[in-house]
Amino acid sequence: MSAYQTTPAQILKLADAERLEDEVGNHLTSAGYEVGEAERRAWRNSLPALARHLCDLGFGDLDALVEYQLPRSSTRVDVILAGAAPITMRPAYLVVELKQWSRAERYDEAGHLLRVPWTSQPMLHPSVQVEAYCSYLVDHLERLRESPDAVHGMAYLHNATADRIPDRPGSRSHWNMLYTPDQADRFPAYLATRFARLRDGRAARRLLTSPVRQSPQLLTMTADEVANRGHLTLLDEQREAYEMVMRAVRWADAGRRKRVVVVSGGPGTGKSAIALNLLADLAGEGRQVEHATGSRAFTRTLQRYARRRPLPAALRSNRVFKYFMSFTDSPANSLDVLVCDEAHRIRAHTRIGRRTAPRPPGPGVDRRGQGARLSARRPPGRPAGRGG
Repeated sequence: MSAYQTTPAQILKLADAERLEDEVGNHLTSAGYEVGEAERRAWRNSLPALARHLCDLGFGDLDALVEYQLPRSSTRVDVILAGAAPITMRPAYLVVELKQWSRAERYDEAGHLLRVPWTSQPMLHPSVQVEAYCSYLVDHLERLRESPDAVHGMAYLHNATADRIPDRPGSRSHWNMLYTPDQADRFPAYLATRFARLRDGRAARRLLTSPVRQSPQLLTMTADEVANRGHLTLLDEQREAYEMVMRAVRWADAGRRKRVVVVSGGPGTGKSAIALNLLADLAGEGRQVEHATGSRAFTRTLQRYARRRPLPAALRSNRVFKYFMSFTDSPANSLDVLVCDEAHRIRAHTRIGRRTAPRPPGPGVDRRGQGARLSARRPPGRPAGRGG
């Protein structure tokens, strides 16, 4: 996982020297991201505000992981504070979502979406946002899953007051705390119970070097959400292709090399149905499996399709539907199976959001593969669509 590692005290020094934006920007540029003026302005305004507050309270030596990239994702967390808990000295973390907002109002009845003055687009409530980050980290990082209570989350709105920001939807927890300056009297007591003042780099190292593996709970939920869609029944060649993939998985288990199975066919031949069945069944077996596409619209459609009922914005089963680019930094052998839907979209260089990165070579993959062609049932002479 990637992050710009520093401390609150160092953030203030860099800000005073007018080097903060360049330091963080250079880190992101080296990771393949484009850095825009809006991001630079956010760092300039929000990072020193948080850092100054922490330093004034005597916590200037905590490790601060700035722009931490979530594992198998292009999403970045503004700051993760890492240190040791008082007395026990066990690792402790505070996931921080920084906002410059001064006011907002509800956009929907549930309160998950907010309306802010500078855009017509609804924005996710910061508390919902940071709660999802905490849940994602515990779902994907083995060392955090061993002690989920070590992870707290806070939306830090340094320009707002509590009466100008709608309260968090749902029940309160240590994963969705909301800070505004008019509630500053609560912050010192919270920090004193959360972090020791002495620097302890073990927590940051533990987070940055944690193995990435999905939790059994996430896999069970995914299998339940996807597998119970009754209209995904596979027929004929669809089932044959499915069985070829399952055979390849069993062969890999037996040490007979990794396999690539290519399923091709025209539009409407059920390639995506095969992919979703594989995802559900492999997750049901407890395997480390992800689904990837090259299309944001298609991925979001699949996320909605997999749901049997309306669920909140932090829906956990969404987290196995990702993009090809999400795996450019993944270590070898960190997944059992990667299902690539619309694989013809894989490119030598790819881009998502403001990040550009080369396609990984897929270390250890047998590129000779195994082939399974799914033919389209169409009128004679009509060309087949491009395979996926």
